[in-house]
Amino acid sequence: HADGEWIGAGAYAQLPQGEISYLRWIFLDGKQQGKGYGTAALQSLFAHLAAAGMKRLDTDTADGNEIAQKLYLKTGFQDLGRTISYLIPEK
Repeated sequence: HADGEWIGAGAYAQLPQGEISYLRWIFLDGKQQGKGYGTAALQSLFAHLAAAGMKRLDTDTADGNEIAQKLYLKTGFQDLGRTISYLIPEK
């Protein structure tokens, strides 16, 4: 939070492989983007995971989510290409 106001949130999970975590999502209020809060949040998460013995953090984004992609690359994530998803049809 900034100045006592919550500006974002996120969630991650430790995968069964043991030393791998997965960043499920991160959200930052649009008015607060570009101010370094996302970078600071991820750097804090990296330190927390390293202290817990994690060796890797994976995540993904939608093709059109250029804001997240830029943040991830800026903070050290590697672009490993595309993956394929299966959407379960609604009944």
